[in-house]
Amino acid sequence: MAFRKEYFDTFMLKASMYGEFNDPFDLVLGDYAESLSEDERKAFYDAMPEHYNCPNYHYDTSLDIQAGVQDSVSVMSFTRKFRNILMWSHYANNHTGVCIGYDYNCEFFKKKFSCNYSDEIGVIRKVEYTNERPKYFFPTDLVNDTREWFKKSKDWAYEKEYRILLPIKNAVCKNDRGEFIFLFEIDPKYIKKVILGCMMKEDDKKYIHEKLSRYNIHIIEAEPHPAHYKLTFKKSNKITLKD
Repeated sequence: MAFRKEYFDTFMLKASMYGEFNDPFDLVLGDYAESLSEDERKAFYDAMPEHYNCPNYHYDTSLDIQAGVQDSVSVMSFTRKFRNILMWSHYANNHTGVCIGYDYNCEFFKKKFSCNYSDEIGVIRKVEYTNERPKYFFPTDLVNDTREWFKKSKDWAYEKEYRILLPIKNAVCKNDRGEFIFLFEIDPKYIKKVILGCMMKEDDKKYIHEKLSRYNIHIIEAEPHPAHYKLTFKKSNKITLKD
């Protein structure tokens, strides 16, 4: 993630909402009817007039339902691929940020934040990469169906993503320069290591060392390999800056 001083003060993780992703297909299911030919689609609608008696019913209803679900659930994404150069470029502000290593089995990822309308909420799960876009049959299928939110195009497979869905009702909402963000606190005892990007500023490294000095957290630094296209990692020593 990008370096944020406030994270090391509060240990609050930011959740993403619909519309904030770099993948335009994220959290948006495909329309089964639109995968049919024109004749097949007409027959599909004609076979169920109780559902499609209005020409715009299917489209308008699906938008209304999907928007309601999207506004009530947030997403956090994680990966096991901390060595991946692209991940550092895309998600850690061009290697100036950090990678936080958490205990995968801690309570935060095991139903600490759950709800009674979906078993997928509050449990971290591995993302499935597929060439077939998930689709809904009836608009009402979207009401409590968040299973398909763990599927993405195979183009994203290099990320090896794990994600957790979290209910907005449990978040701390803050106004960040005119935009509302949703935060969830994680106990620092579940942080196993913090990896500093290879292009992180020295004063940012110093800040992290000072903030984490009272915790049993390993601080590691990434460095470009001198001969190959890869990163190497070493224990980070306490930074002392000259005045």
